[in-house]
Amino acid sequence: MHRPRHAHTIFNLRMAALLLCLWRMLIPVALVLLVTSLVTADREWTKLALILGGSAVLVAVIQWLFAAGAKCPLCMMPVLSRKGCSKHRNAKRVAGSHRFPVAMGVLFKHHFRCPFCNEPTLLELRERRAGR
Repeated sequence: MHRPRHAHTIFNLRMAALLLCLWRMLIPVALVLLVTSLVTADREWTKLALILGGSAVLVAVIQWLFAAGAKCPLCMMPVLSRKGCSKHRNAKRVAGSHRFPVAMGVLFKHHFRCPFCNEPTLLELRERRAGR
């Protein structure tokens, strides 16, 4: 099992995973509130839906920034970013996304399997050799 070299990589992975899950929850909630507010003609719910939609955009931008530094220690690909690169043939998908299983593994299991190289990574720092 591979391990990251730097603590900021683990921090970036955890923040990007958390923000990805938050973003995935904000969008449906904002859409449901918007439809409900249009049906009931309630302006307060419309304002709340627009605020949630705007915050979903903000969360997506911040997640994109953290995800750029969240890389697999073996192939050095950002595992929580949308890249047009080929995925491994055995890479898992949840709800049509390769990023979501990585995010769930980072948040709940403290390890993940890279969708690009399909190698497992444990979220703890690699030990340094004695000669360095």
